Amino acid sequence: MALHGGVLLEINRIKLMGDLSIGLTNSAFNSPRAISSAGIEVRPLSFLPLRGGIQFKAQRPEFVSFGFALETRYWDLSVAAQFTPESFSSQPIVTGASVAALQFHF
Repeated sequence: MALHGGVLLEINRIKLMGDLSIGLTNSAFNSPRAISSAGIEVRPLSFLPLRGGIQFKAQRPEFVSFGFALETRYWDLSVAAQFTPESFSSQPIVTGASVAALQFHF
């Protein structure tokens, strides 16, 4: 069980997001420490959103993510990658990648 809150500010083609989560229990999926994240989405073209974000756990960056999408009238394809900040000092290590959102619109 956890408490979650978030905010979204949208200005023209820019979205700024922030989230805060505090676990009420200590388990594999929750932590009693505050976990915050911030993100941005910029649309240089109406069909091409570019996304970036960072997650903080115990006031230290835990993950950095980057992604983009192609959005058409009939389908959307989103691609993203997640990195650990420690990997930027030597060779960047991809800790996760996703081509998760292939959506069809009817």
